[in-house]
Amino acid sequence: MVSRFRRELKAPRVPFLAGQMGRWPERPWNAAKEKVDAAHRRLPEAVDHTGFVSARGLKHKGDKVHFDSGSYRELGRRFAAGYRKLVAAATSSNGGHDAPT
Repeated sequence: MVSRFRRELKAPRVPFLAGQMGRWPERPWNAAKEKVDAAHRRLPEAVDHTGFVSARGLKHKGDKVHFDSGSYRELGRRFAAGYRKLVAAATSSNGGHDAPT
């Protein structure tokens, strides 16, 4: 999926972040969701210029599916931090030049 996304953008090194699905004690994950989560977590080890954004500690909006508004804002901050980390790593490995696209 990441390769296709980058190919269609004609940007082979564009940063890509995978966000974790919401996980609530009141609605445990089944084996399929555990497997998807494991794949998301392995992404940075398997594909260059990618990251994983944890949803640990976030809350649902009462439906045990979607994050509440405060959690979406926090998730956005986590995505921003992950993006900055990827760009900084790409820039430092590129001799201080702009991050590759």
